[in-house]
Amino acid sequence: MKKTVLVIVLLLTALFQYPAAAQSDESDAVDSRRQGFAFQEQGDYSKALFYYLRALALQPGNAAICNDAALMQEYVGAVKEAEQGYLKAISLDRDYLPVYANLGMFYSKQGQYVLAAKYLRQRVERGRPEDPWTLQAQEELIKVCKKVPALEAERLRAQAEELDNKIVQAKDKMKRSAERNRSLDFQTAYQSGLDALTSRDFSKAVEALETAVMLNPRSNGAREALRRARFGKEKVLLESQSVVMQMDDKNRSVAKALDSYSSQ
Repeated sequence: MKKTVLVIVLLLTALFQYPAAAQSDESDAVDSRRQGFAFQEQGDYSKALFYYLRALALQPGNAAICNDAALMQEYVGAVKEAEQGYLKAISLDRDYLPVYANLGMFYSKQGQYVLAAKYLRQRVERGRPEDPWTLQAQEELIKVCKKVPALEAERLRAQAEELDNKIVQAKDKMKRSAERNRSLDFQTAYQSGLDALTSRDFSKAVEALETAVMLNPRSNGAREALRRARFGKEKVLLESQSVVMQMDDKNRSVAKALDSYSSQ
């Protein structure tokens, strides 16, 4: 019984101590990486590598530290280890962009231009266009491609395709803008026609609604409102003509009466 209790106590102790140990490792890794960066800035790449490797031992799944260590291995001439470190960093985190640029430039220095172009292109495609590191990778990619005719041809083809896509996108944007403006113009003309129709200004209503139907021939509402406006306009015209005719008849009757009176 005592032995069982002791085992449980030890297990519980280990469980409670584990987060503290993990937290301590993380803190030590941050400190080691900071020291490594300080020596890197001073140009002491061997000491920088020592601290980066120490940080990596504490956090082996950290892609950023793995990339740091690989860069220092490249600087001190450990070419094979540097390549393996870069590739491992990518396998740990495929969204960590700095390693793509580093690996691309690494392969470029080794004369492996096809591999260099592969990773530099990924850095350019994944990065923000205004990012200075993206621009740097793009410049290096151009240099690499110019060393291999097939790569340069592929780069130019991709560049032309990208330009075509931008032109298509620009045209689509202009088309959507025109359609949006057309829609706004239609709504303005349609509402103006309805308002004029309500106030029985049929001439203005016909003019506005004819514009609305021209802008949107599929609008049943606009076509129906235009029919009503035209009908109203014609009715007013007929009524005015009828009044004129009645006035003419009345004037003729008066004139005839005056003639008859004069003849007497």
